[in-house]
Amino acid sequence: MSSTGNVESIVKLKHLYFDKINFWRSGAKVSANDLVLNFTKSYEFNEAHDGCLVRLECNIHDATNAIIRLSVSVTGEFLCSETNLVRRDQLLRKNTLAILFPYVRSQISLVTAQPELVPIVLPPMNIESVFENSEES
Repeated sequence: MSSTGNVESIVKLKHLYFDKINFWRSGAKVSANDLVLNFTKSYEFNEAHDGCLVRLECNIHDATNAIIRLSVSVTGEFLCSETNLVRRDQLLRKNTLAILFPYVRSQISLVTAQPELVPIVLPPMNIESVFENSEES
């Protein structure tokens, strides 16, 4: 069996932080089926276009916005060593969301693990396809 040595990723996460965690709920109970989820994303590229700040936000609320409201936003600072500019842009726009999404999922579960509230557990999903589907409609 041969060793491949150290394999490094082309896309690197330098820093990660939650820049917004807002949670409000009334005493009423809410069903997971009554929840509305919205995702937003933003990119802020550096001058060399070899890195960017990527922000992924998830907003969750009930249909009437009267029982529960949750907003979680995470920002990651990424660098990309790909030399092809088009490929670098694709990697930074798509792969970074897949890296950030598990952090958002985890934070939502942690925040909603409250007395008399069924924790909100988002399923694993292809987060990029969520945005592709919303852009098509």
